[in-house]
Amino acid sequence: MYQAEVLIIADDISSARVWADGLRHHSVQSRIIQADQALKSFTASNHYHLVVIDSHNNDQEALSFCREIRPKSTKPILLLTYESDDRYQMQAYDAGVDECIAKPISVLLFLAKAAAWLRYGMSERTNDDADDPLTHVNGAVLAPVIAGRHAHRGVVEREGLFVDQRSRMLSTPDGYSIKLSVLEYKLLTILVANRGRILSTDYLLSRIWGQYADADRRLLTNLVYRLRQKLEAEPIRIKNIRTVEGVGYVYD
Repeated sequence: MYQAEVLIIADDISSARVWADGLRHHSVQSRIIQADQALKSFTASNHYHLVVIDSHNNDQEALSFCREIRPKSTKPILLLTYESDDRYQMQAYDAGVDECIAKPISVLLFLAKAAAWLRYGMSERTNDDADDPLTHVNGAVLAPVIAGRHAHRGVVEREGLFVDQRSRMLSTPDGYSIKLSVLEYKLLTILVANRGRILSTDYLLSRIWGQYADADRRLLTNLVYRLRQKLEAEPIRIKNIRTVEGVGYVYD
């Protein structure tokens, strides 16, 4: 039977074992790496479906791990931390974290969040492009595969930008590229497919995080912030994502 694999990077091994034991009872394999050995042990060839960074004593070091690991993995990264300050959590999202989880947290809730993220970490498509969310979102069909140097399977053009559905790499016509995280990619596809339509915060939370959204709207706020940071930077300069105060967001 195929099993998911989770990497847990922790500065407190005893704490990490609690998460590992819970995962094992749900037929999920996990490996624990001591934090001070993490960067030496983690390479781009590691085939984990989810990375959990469990920070017990050193939150700044945890951010360093996130920055180092993010370019090496397309899989979701969760950060468990006792730091609840919004400024720290914003730094974590900027460092590439997909969800920042404040401790203490029950094992059952941790397992529910891990299960939700594993669905994304294990769902990369290798078959028909019609299954890809960039091609079909809410029944809306986006631009077809284009001709020229980008005319290979899985590359879609939209408004002069090229998005590789496999790698989630967004490129400009002149070759400048940025990497979108799993959630950034998902949010962008939903917004673009519903261009001009105001999407409520609750709708986006349910579409992106499913039943595990926990009604925490900061998750979406932080995700929109990170996506805007990438799209609005030079030379892309796309400022189409507009906040509709008290309602949600729209892609103009």
